[in-house]
Parts: sequence; C-alpha cells; structure tokens
Amino acid sequence: MSFKILDHTADVAVKIESKTLEKLFEEAADSYLYLLIEKKKLKSSETKNIKLEAMDHEALLVSFLSELIYILETQNKIPCSFKIKQLTKTSLQAEVELAEFEPHKIEILHNIKAVTFYDLKIKKTTKGFNVTLVFDI
Repeated sequence: MSFKILDHTADVAVKIESKTLEKLFEEAADSYLYLLIEKKKLKSSETKNIKLEAMDHEALLVSFLSELIYILETQNKIPCSFKIKQLTKTSLQAEVELAEFEPHKIEILHNIKAVTFYDLKIKKTTKGFNVTLVFDI
C-alpha cells in the first residue's frame, strides 16, 4: 500500500505517494475504495470508460474521484479497479471496473460524500509525486 491514512478533524485525510502521475491517480482511487468498504474481493460486472477535462492535475484528480463517488450514488455500483489510460495537464481517460453494490454482503465503512480541494497540491518529489487528499465523510 503506498498511501497512509492521516488524522484530520471531521474528515479523512490520505497522503499518497507514487512514482508516476498516472499511478498517483490510481492510488488515490484505491484509497477511496479502502476507506469506503471492508477489504473484500469484488467481482467486476462491467467496465466503464471515463473521460474528463479540467484546468489542471489537481482539478482532474478531484473530478476523477468525484466521478467514482457519483457512480456509486447513482448507479449502485462500486468502482473496484482503476487504470489511467491517458493523462495530460488538462484531460484524463480512465478505465474503471465496477462491481454491483450488494448491501447485505458489503458493509460501507465511511459514507464518503465528496473529495475536497482543501490544501490540495500535487507535488513532484525525488521519488515521483505525492498529494494529500481530504475526503468529506
């Protein structure tokens, strides 16, 4: 696991480190899943392609994670596997595997309402990239 849960009042903060920007986005999605449900094997029922545009990487990251939250809330499907296919300064293409949300089998640990822009800055380091995300629960 290349993310760490941080103490944060009223919300949940996660620090993510990765060698590439694409992996940073995938790890961010993994951290969302980790916070959302008890770790279980989820059986993918479909694949969804996501295309997003935003003004910069930070806005793309928030848009990507917000899209995952939206999918769960509107389609009753849990995003369970993530692959960033293309990432530029202002656009993202991702492939997301979705599993059916079955409340009698899967317990929601944190009802994540949103990902915030609070103190959000993707930083380049000698080892790659890092970011701290704050999820509103």
